[in-house]
Amino acid sequence: WNALWMMPTHNVYGTWPQSGEIDIIEAAGNRHLVDHGGHSRGVDRMGCSIHYGINRDNHIHDTNGYNTPHGTTLGDAFHKYWVDWTENHIIVGIDDHPVLTANTPQHGYFR
Repeated sequence: WNALWMMPTHNVYGTWPQSGEIDIIEAAGNRHLVDHGGHSRGVDRMGCSIHYGINRDNHIHDTNGYNTPHGTTLGDAFHKYWVDWTENHIIVGIDDHPVLTANTPQHGYFR
């Protein structure tokens, strides 16, 4: 399970998920992994997520995925994984493709 996450060094707002987590990429890496609907979740798919909220039981988890073009895998080329984080949004993507856009809640991420 390949992953690149951003977690706080200091839990200024409290323990997880209060101080947040940004998952820039998560990829299973299995060649023939599919979900219950038959959709690929393997070497041709990556996911991005953000986690925040007041406690583990009531945390918010925004997530989205990206599939490579048909017949290709994430391992066929180098990729640029990126985060655009402003006071108004967090956007996470691969190469030139935004994968997850999360607009900052009116009350912020830490309530």
